[in-house]
Amino acid sequence: MSKVINPKTEALFAQIQKGKEEIDAIKKELASKVQKTFHDLSKELFILYPELKSFTWTQYTPYWNDGEECTFEVNTDYMSFNGYNEDYDKKGPSDWIDIEKNSKSKMWNKDGDWREVRNPNYNPYYKEIINSVKQFLKKFEDDDFLSIFDDHVEVTVTADGVKTKKYEHD
Repeated sequence: MSKVINPKTEALFAQIQKGKEEIDAIKKELASKVQKTFHDLSKELFILYPELKSFTWTQYTPYWNDGEECTFEVNTDYMSFNGYNEDYDKKGPSDWIDIEKNSKSKMWNKDGDWREVRNPNYNPYYKEIINSVKQFLKKFEDDDFLSIFDDHVEVTVTADGVKTKKYEHD
């Protein structure tokens, strides 16, 4: 059974609905502009640094956060460059190894402890590339990443464009 609404109230509700529709249109336009800006400017990174072939990160809302509110996260602190993650994958090209660690690499010694050893193939230019990519990504807000790429995804950016794939996490 529907309630009878006063015509003045009905006009007020119509104004509210119209305002919400205008706001939604502005949000969509803004998201489109942010996406275009990201895509256009990320291509510039590959022009500036021809050695850069790709960079990848994950983004998701955790399912559990130690009792705290679960909020969307963009994990640009743990990235892969040219398909190689320096923190977790020690099988990558030797000149990309541990470039964030000022030319040193941590390795297990025979006693099972970590020790730092110099990386003879260290090239500071690669650190410049990684720092430039990370600074580029910091110019965008988490909400930008969410609107451009969605939640629970791995994002890979190349000179040819962006690919996302579903990302499972703990």
